[in-house]
Amino acid sequence: MPSWPGRKTMRLDARALGRVSDLFEALVDLPDSERARALQELDTHEPAIAAELRRWLTEDARDQGVLDVTSHRFAVPFSESDSTTAPDRSGQIIAGFELLRRVGRGGMGEVYEAQKTGADFEQRVAIKLLRLGLDTDDMRRRFLRERRILAQLQHPGIARLLDGGVSADGLSWLAMEFVDGAHLLAAAQAQKPSVTDLLGWFLQVCDAVAYAHHRLIVHRDLKPSNVLLTADRHVKLLDFGIAKLLDDVDDDALTGTGIQVLTPAYAAPEQILGQPISTATDVYALGLILYELLTGERANQHQSRSLDELVRQLDQHKLPAPSVRLLASNAGDAAERQARVRLARQISGELDTIVLHALKREPDRRYQSAAELADDLRRHLNGHPVRAHLDSPAYRLRKFIGRHRVGVFSAAIAASAIVGGLSVALWQTKVARAEAARAESALQRAESIKAFSLSLFREQDPLARSKPEPRSAEELIDIGIARAREQFVGQPEERATLLKDLGEIEVSLASFDKALDALNEARSLRAAEPDAARTNRASVAEVDIAIATARMGLGEYAEALALFERSLPTLRQHYGAESPQMLAARAHYSKALFALGRRDEAIAEAAALLPIHERVLGHDAPETIARLADIASLQEQSDQPDAAEQSARRLIARIEQVYGPEHALLIRPLSLLADVLRRRQQYALAEPVYQRGIALARQHDSRRLLAGLLLRQGDLMRRMQRLDEAEPKLAEAASLLPEGTPERANVVFLHAAVLRARGDLDAASKAFQQAFEQFRAALGPDSVYAWNASLQQVLTERQAGRGAAAEAQLLETVAKLRQISSPESFEVASAASALADWRALQGRHRDALPLFDEALAVSEKLYGADHPDSRELRLARAESLLALADTESRKRARLDAEFVVNSDKPAAPLSDKHREHATNLLQRLATNTR
Repeated sequence: MPSWPGRKTMRLDARALGRVSDLFEALVDLPDSERARALQELDTHEPAIAAELRRWLTEDARDQGVLDVTSHRFAVPFSESDSTTAPDRSGQIIAGFELLRRVGRGGMGEVYEAQKTGADFEQRVAIKLLRLGLDTDDMRRRFLRERRILAQLQHPGIARLLDGGVSADGLSWLAMEFVDGAHLLAAAQAQKPSVTDLLGWFLQVCDAVAYAHHRLIVHRDLKPSNVLLTADRHVKLLDFGIAKLLDDVDDDALTGTGIQVLTPAYAAPEQILGQPISTATDVYALGLILYELLTGERANQHQSRSLDELVRQLDQHKLPAPSVRLLASNAGDAAERQARVRLARQISGELDTIVLHALKREPDRRYQSAAELADDLRRHLNGHPVRAHLDSPAYRLRKFIGRHRVGVFSAAIAASAIVGGLSVALWQTKVARAEAARAESALQRAESIKAFSLSLFREQDPLARSKPEPRSAEELIDIGIARAREQFVGQPEERATLLKDLGEIEVSLASFDKALDALNEARSLRAAEPDAARTNRASVAEVDIAIATARMGLGEYAEALALFERSLPTLRQHYGAESPQMLAARAHYSKALFALGRRDEAIAEAAALLPIHERVLGHDAPETIARLADIASLQEQSDQPDAAEQSARRLIARIEQVYGPEHALLIRPLSLLADVLRRRQQYALAEPVYQRGIALARQHDSRRLLAGLLLRQGDLMRRMQRLDEAEPKLAEAASLLPEGTPERANVVFLHAAVLRARGDLDAASKAFQQAFEQFRAALGPDSVYAWNASLQQVLTERQAGRGAAAEAQLLETVAKLRQISSPESFEVASAASALADWRALQGRHRDALPLFDEALAVSEKLYGADHPDSRELRLARAESLLALADTESRKRARLDAEFVVNSDKPAAPLSDKHREHATNLLQRLATNTR
């Protein structure tokens, strides 16, 4: 058996070494006195075993901790391509594990899928057989010691080290948790995930490494092949701690016999230079993995097995930013090149900075742990400033002088001695600058848009801005659009990209007219680019989708729908049916369908999108949560209050758990929950929910969502008869909404309701008429919102004593609502109830009864029998039954009145108005009076 150089080792066979291994594990943690007694007893029966065991225990006591210094006097770098030819051991039994099949081979040995034999349970493991040279007695001792340390790693993202030992033929082996998955890079290439999805996977890697760092364990050999992605999109790290086992200081005499394990392409500078290893070493490897995930190419191309050659490559290597690497590649067809350009735009800026910060040469200038790297990535994803920064020119100059001290010193002497050669030196400088300019042209192109964006935010710097107070978001975007038109006159592609992006931000700020100006210009620029009919069709379609979204904000739903239907096939063909571009466009498309009354199609589209989002983007991605909010909104607007409330509450709890209690994603589900409670007349419960949603909308400067919340809160105040509080809410909502939109028409509608509550019936009737006209203009002639405004105008006219004159309008409105609405909708129930009341007022009670029956059936299905509206309808029906005066009708009237009285429950208390009405009905029935 081979032994380490400089070490005297007893010649023990595999069986004896196994005996030493077992005894070492039993004695290593015993008190000194008990250990001494055991060794003394062992001396009398097995002196050779006792002597070797004493050496193991002595060496173990001298070992340093996990974050130790790597000996560099003797190094054996190897790559994954290193592998000696070895026979396939499938079918063999090792320590009770049957080797099923060989699943990998590398520089350290071979890996087999295996299972426990002869057990009453099935245990699937991965067995790693270490190559010859790693099977010494010292290595066995280290495995036993480190196995206990690594047993602490109980993390879902780390494949656990389960066992280890020596095979019958003397070969060291390790048993690890078996992970069934694809290598991370292969999964990325196959699935084509979005940048957000990639970062989600990578953050799982960071969290697993951070967990180990917290326990003072460093991986030392992180690389893509050591990271697997399972079918359910969970990341698992392999070989955690094995690099530590193989890369250790040999003894206190520093004999220099430790094997330095590294994979050249993924080695940190300090590993190549033999400097101390720390958590920052793993950070460097994580940076390399992220670089490769984003670009599809290795950051380093080191392959040499010579340390001297690796050091030379390290000194010469200058790493370009990921976005620059993407732009520099000419591989692939036109579509692939365009995809790289789009990806470069996404990662240029903060992601470039984060990656390069993780890859700084000096360990103390990188992130100091995986947790710090993960924190900066999450800050980037959440829109917060990142902590990383790039090297300054002064720093790069100091490093250049440090690397070329002799050359710089000589050049300085020559320059001072040969003054006459100044012109030559200037010429050489000019040439050098020209070369540098050409070398950095790609970087300048990639960073031009980033610099433009940063210039906007400098407007908020109190020392740099031109006005004393900070600018609003709207002002910044206006400045951005103006600068894009000025600064990128000769760069139509960059100008189009900026105008599209800024136009989309205008949409989010509800500045729809300004958004359309910018987006229409961006479309013209893209349509005018060369080969627009083919390669540029997708980029034009993307702008058309943004234009459609802006038109929806202006209430131009028919025009928006036409744009969606024209652009969606192009996006599907170019990006794929499950691409982020396609998913976002379909989400807006479903909303346009719903607004135009095509509810069944809208609900089907939203339901189809959800599982795709969950599969492609993940269950907790913001886009997935937005689709859940869409479904809850459709449920609420489709008169499914129970389903809508459950969806909203589940969504709120989920967002709070994943993103915290102040995230902007909470605004929509809070609004939906409050809407359901408001419709159920649970006003006291709805009010604090609205208040929380409004506070979050103000905090996140979400004008459009704030306007909707204020509008609904104003209606709540009106229903609670707090009219003085309602009007300011509605006025602020109106100030945030553009003219001509359905939301602005809704403000007019609710203000009419406030006027009616104040008793100003003439003004209320006129306002309802205005709402009717504005809804029709915004949503078309078949809008239920328009005809509901018409119905409320008729009810107002009747309350003013002009019901007879408004009967024709009432009949037209009821017929229209029956035509365009579902038979079991709120609108149909309202129409039937209004006509029933009118017939009852006319004394036509037999005509009123089927209408009351219809309205009551719908109300009870939507809201329940204990809802105030259902009780109101039942009492109104009882009045018409009592008026008929026949025995059967009076019996039915009694049942209705008694039902209302008996429905008084703590969960749904009976109002004084309804109790008094029901009691009065029962008294009149008892005295046979009408």
